[in-house]
Amino acid sequence: MKVTDEILNEWSFRCHDGIVDLNNPEKVKILFEILKEDIDDDILNALVNTDDDIKVKVLKYLSNVEKNTSGDLKSLLEKKLGDLYKPVLFETNQAGQEDELLEYLESSDQVTLENLIGKNGENLNTLLAKTNLDPDFIYTLTQISGNIGNVTVGRGEVALITLLKNAKKAGKGDIEIDNKSLEIKSRSKASGAILVPEGGSLTRGSSERINLLLADASNNLFQDKNISQNLIKYITTKGKAGGWVAKIGTIYNEYFKVGQTQPGVTFEEELNNIFKILYGEFAPNIKDYLNNDQFEIDQFKIDLAKNLAKAYFEQQKFDYLMFINPNLDYNIYEGKSFLEEIGNKIKVAGYSDSLPRLSI
Repeated sequence: MKVTDEILNEWSFRCHDGIVDLNNPEKVKILFEILKEDIDDDILNALVNTDDDIKVKVLKYLSNVEKNTSGDLKSLLEKKLGDLYKPVLFETNQAGQEDELLEYLESSDQVTLENLIGKNGENLNTLLAKTNLDPDFIYTLTQISGNIGNVTVGRGEVALITLLKNAKKAGKGDIEIDNKSLEIKSRSKASGAILVPEGGSLTRGSSERINLLLADASNNLFQDKNISQNLIKYITTKGKAGGWVAKIGTIYNEYFKVGQTQPGVTFEEELNNIFKILYGEFAPNIKDYLNNDQFEIDQFKIDLAKNLAKAYFEQQKFDYLMFINPNLDYNIYEGKSFLEEIGNKIKVAGYSDSLPRLSI
């Protein structure tokens, strides 16, 4: 009974008015999302022992999901996906694709790692059309993302594990295929993936924290307090184009123009101190990006992104890295070859906080 109540309580909590209703399509959609997160025997047993009308209807739905699904299909999916098999099983049943998916997974003509690499630069839907499964069902699988149990997955990851030959969820990287590790970086919004080494002092922080550091540097640099106060006002104003990295350029332009600063204080030392706070052993040297009166912002962004991504690769040592965009177009790179494309095919964005975002 406790598990059943938990489902209904969670359903009620997620409904905007707190009222559950199986006749309301939007509220039923919320229920389905909850059920996808945890379909197991405890829930079924709890639902058997209640006469409540709503709970009986939920039991009937859940029983049909289990009853109509081949035991072989369930075991195949669980072997490939671990706990992630549950939302796939759910969507397969919803689409009426149980027999078709089982037939595909038992066939010799499956999409392979070589197919994936050979279609580099194309679209996941185009690649997976080779399965001959229903296109709407394939698209639904590619959209499974977010937190599923204790696992976080990106768009396209579950579909690839399900439909690629010899693919399974792995500890190292996101997918293991033929003893090769494949790391997937997908995005559904404007920002891209963060590729920085884990376990060190690097943190995202916030733009407000960085702005305060830049404001302190401006206050330390200039003898003329009118200059420093105007800069501080500019630095701490939200919504400035280019974010905090562009603000470095504004400070440097003023520093280069004025010439007269506080004795014993230099722009280079002030900024390098900030970089050490933000990036530790990966801190760039601001001198490498000063060209007469200009701070080379774009090159700074690209170089920093490359250095952090290189350290990430050296830590993770994946065999392939795959980027997926919101349209499900993808690029796949072997080993560290992706580093050469940062700033070219791989775009560098972000810097609303201290860490770059990479995407295609």
